[in-house]
Amino acid sequence: MGTGCSFGRDDWIESLSENLGDKWQMLSNPGGGNTQIIFRLITEINKLIQSGIEPESILVVNMLTDWNRADIFINKEDIIEYSKIIDTAYDHGGVDRIMFIDDNGGIEERWSRADLNSFPYPNQAFLKTGGMGSDTGRDNYLKFIREWYKKYYSKESMFVNTLKEILILQGFCKERNIDYFFTPWQNIFHHRIGEEVRQCELDKIYFESTNKSLMKDVYPTSKVYWNMIDFDKFIFYENSEIKMGGIAEFSICNGISLGWDGDDLDKSHPNFKAGNLYGKFLSKEIRSL
Repeated sequence: MGTGCSFGRDDWIESLSENLGDKWQMLSNPGGGNTQIIFRLITEINKLIQSGIEPESILVVNMLTDWNRADIFINKEDIIEYSKIIDTAYDHGGVDRIMFIDDNGGIEERWSRADLNSFPYPNQAFLKTGGMGSDTGRDNYLKFIREWYKKYYSKESMFVNTLKEILILQGFCKERNIDYFFTPWQNIFHHRIGEEVRQCELDKIYFESTNKSLMKDVYPTSKVYWNMIDFDKFIFYENSEIKMGGIAEFSICNGISLGWDGDDLDKSHPNFKAGNLYGKFLSKEIRSL
């Protein structure tokens, strides 16, 4: 099982599966943060176990997205503008901004406004802030998210929350004897400032992590969580300039510019070739561990 944000693509999990297993499932979460990504993964794993699949037969590869992507859980009971937030979200990406949770805790997605209005939607949902990139986070279409990122949500809190999510999945898998690994979309563990807090694009890596401080050494409250994480279960792409990198750095350093196949506008997502090669890279690393 593979998962991630929009970097969670069939190409890399299918490539990995060709070497390590005969069945695969990708849980892609466009615009999602690690809270929502890991919630969805655990939900789907529980379904497999309840259907009779042995936990020991499951292999999980969770592709972590950036620490600044927060997912806010909202509901109709407590949030007086719940319906307004939902409606506005469907003017700004729809399913890329909202993931509904039904009354049984299951995931429900409405893929268009017509789909949204076809019958009553659930009374609770994850609101995806998208992080600190363009049109998200500090530039979000929702004022309260802009204010929250600018005035109240510190980088230290963002990073600590990310480490907590890692620990949730780590504990869940270890308790059930599920084999699991983490890999990042790009480096998320070294301290970045200014223009370094951005995605890799085309053939450009804006953050060379060698000789940079780890965030756990910059933000003191994170150390207690950092020290609980089993980093032997992480797979990174590294070279002389990149430490703790992921598929974005892997793609660029292998001469494959970022950008989806057939999409002239996209300049930050790995294409099919990069995903296929990264799947082979992951399978090789997993076999060696």
